[in-house]
Amino acid sequence: MWRDERNNQINGGMRVVNRKLLISVSLIICVITALFVTLQPAQAQTDAIVDLRPDTTNVAPCNNFIITVWMMWVSTPAIYDYAFYLSFDASQMTPVSAWDGGFLQSPVSFNWVHLPDYYGLGTDAVYCWAETLDGGSTTSTDVPLAHVEFHCDNPGQSTIFLEEIFLSDASSIEHVPAIDTNNAAVYQTIPPATAWIDPADYTVPVCTPFPVDVMVDIPIGYDLASFQLILNYDTTFVDAIDIVPGGFILPPVSVDYKLIDDSLGTIEFDVSTTSPGGSTGSGSIAKATFHCTGGGESILTISSLNLYTSQGWLIPYVGADGRVLQVEYWEPLKLQHLVELPYPYYLTDIPFVPPGSAEGYAEVKAELEAKGFVFDEHVGGGLYQVDSFFDIYFEPGSEPFNGTVASWWSSNMLEDGTRACLLSAEMSDGSSMAMGFVTNLLPPDQIPEVDPFIIYNAEPYFFIDFYWWAWTPVGRVVHFYYWWHDSHNHPNWFWGPYWWWRCYVKAYYYPYTVVPFWRPWWGWWWHWVYWRHWYWWSSYFPYDP
Repeated sequence: MWRDERNNQINGGMRVVNRKLLISVSLIICVITALFVTLQPAQAQTDAIVDLRPDTTNVAPCNNFIITVWMMWVSTPAIYDYAFYLSFDASQMTPVSAWDGGFLQSPVSFNWVHLPDYYGLGTDAVYCWAETLDGGSTTSTDVPLAHVEFHCDNPGQSTIFLEEIFLSDASSIEHVPAIDTNNAAVYQTIPPATAWIDPADYTVPVCTPFPVDVMVDIPIGYDLASFQLILNYDTTFVDAIDIVPGGFILPPVSVDYKLIDDSLGTIEFDVSTTSPGGSTGSGSIAKATFHCTGGGESILTISSLNLYTSQGWLIPYVGADGRVLQVEYWEPLKLQHLVELPYPYYLTDIPFVPPGSAEGYAEVKAELEAKGFVFDEHVGGGLYQVDSFFDIYFEPGSEPFNGTVASWWSSNMLEDGTRACLLSAEMSDGSSMAMGFVTNLLPPDQIPEVDPFIIYNAEPYFFIDFYWWAWTPVGRVVHFYYWWHDSHNHPNWFWGPYWWWRCYVKAYYYPYTVVPFWRPWWGWWWHWVYWRHWYWWSSYFPYDP
């Protein structure tokens, strides 16, 4: 009988224990049974249909899943016991449990065993057998015969096969079952990580370095111990300067490979941790620095990314590219660019109120008041609404700007013939400017009888003492001054104050803070300061174009 043949192959001579097998060891009973089978051939050929379900299973490593043998149909004689073998790839999964499906009538005696290398090296088997002692079962509907639970050990793809199944009735007459489906495909897949460029949409001015991060979000239950990254970029618009680990990989970190090929627009970067385990959650795996070389739009592409867990498993990913918009922005390069703006703007005179929200305005005002200058609200000053159409002339990516600006001259003049002026800009994007100056370059209605009234060695002598608020995080009043004589030989004098201020901003802010490298209204601001406060001196001595 099939029970003796199969059970002799199991360690320890394991066999299906039932009353029919015990009797069958007797030669007399074997003869009687053979005669009985001869007399009832129809019963021995009774059909039955079984099935293995589900035929496809998707499971993440380190999780369990269940495969079920289904009884789809069987008529008389009723089934009293069953046994079957499932084969599987031992490198991919491990059986953890098995139990009866409920087809046999209770009480049921159920057993199962894991048979290593039963179908060859690395191909194990699960052997399940059961019997009922209290009446057989038939069915015309789908009923679970037995369930087997596996643990997914590794990512990959494998198949579980229903190798053999045995069914018999109360008289040990075996059914000849037809197997509708004998295999179940198992896809052991890790949920995908998410990878993206941060910021996803980056607007930078031409000739400016800028950093971007390659971010990942690792699925729950997994870690990241190493990665292999390839980025592609458009060399028409940007050059790659450097790439370094982003901080997400658990230190100590090893940079295993690094290549920047600016001719092809490719960055290759491999990084791993040398500590056990890996990082969980999300963070930056790499920080790349680029330099914008031309105006236009370029796409930073994650063209390849291999993410590995501490077990060496490959985590799939879903990636998103980044866009870098290089703005052909306008920034003055000489005095002519300041005094002759290449785009239109409009100023609207509005009732004066002292500025309130410009960062550092109160501090600059206090500095000037400490020197004896008085700012009288009753005397007032000039307050203007400014609207620029910068974007019309400087595409792509440039934006218009608007806000309010104020110019508030002191109501008194000191003995040296100087007055102070408070300046502010409060723009709609939340940016601001606070500046003050002390000067003897006074508006025409404030100029004394002598023009210019301060003479040094029989030559005109002008000076401007600046008090500029350096934005947070510097957060202080910066004092600088400019003076000259003989304006006939120095028609471009105003370029000096502007350029000193611009160098300070570049050196102390970008790229170490969030203060932008350039805002369109900064150029407009100095243009307005020039024409509002000092242009009449240069009108005597035209600037050098």
